[in-house]
Amino acid sequence: MSTFDDREVVCAGCQASFVARVYASVSTERMPEAPEWVLGRTFQRASCPACGLVNEVTQPVLYVDFVGGLWAHCLPVEERRDFEAHEGRLAEVFRTALAPPNAPPIAAAMARRLQRRVVFGHEELREKIVCQRAGLEDGLIECVKLEVLLQTPLMAEDGAVGLLLDAVEEEHLVFAPLFDALEGPPDPELGLNTVRVPRAVYAQVAAERSAYVRAQRSMMEGGYRNLLRYAFAQPVVSPLRAEA
Repeated sequence: MSTFDDREVVCAGCQASFVARVYASVSTERMPEAPEWVLGRTFQRASCPACGLVNEVTQPVLYVDFVGGLWAHCLPVEERRDFEAHEGRLAEVFRTALAPPNAPPIAAAMARRLQRRVVFGHEELREKIVCQRAGLEDGLIECVKLEVLLQTPLMAEDGAVGLLLDAVEEEHLVFAPLFDALEGPPDPELGLNTVRVPRAVYAQVAAERSAYVRAQRSMMEGGYRNLLRYAFAQPVVSPLRAEA
């Protein structure tokens, strides 16, 4: 089920008030257009009728795609620091909604196919859908990010703390740098400096999957599968480099 409210929004530009539709939950069964909204970066965005500025509304939203196999709790970016607490809440909400004896057998059977994820900000939700459509494992994508950041020290010198998967091409994965773990990415309409990584890097990481699981088990198996979970802790080491 998809739930929404028509809520008053104050424009970040001219401070005018207007009413916008804001979603608290989205089911792609009921709203098959929802993935395209997220991919097109129009989800939870509304134009101010007074000045035309596109305002992004940030509030928790549950995104459910039973066919694609994704159950994602999308939270405001500024809550990323508390990801461990949100991982625990995700598990509890999922059990309450879809685990026996609370859910009928057919729902419980469908639930076993779902990837349960916590994401922070609409760009991280978009990233999960990009992975889903390309048939890529999101945990392995995070390991690719680790390799790219370790092998490109100039990115860290420029202040990059992470990467966002922006697109998947036939031969490359396209990433955009993220410069603040507690803020969103640059406005996509301003353009992003992207990094194109050969898909062969993903294949190499996938071949060493067990080593990455041992080294980064929480990132590979937790609810928040993102390299940014380490932004508030000690730096992580690449298993490939550790073995070198």
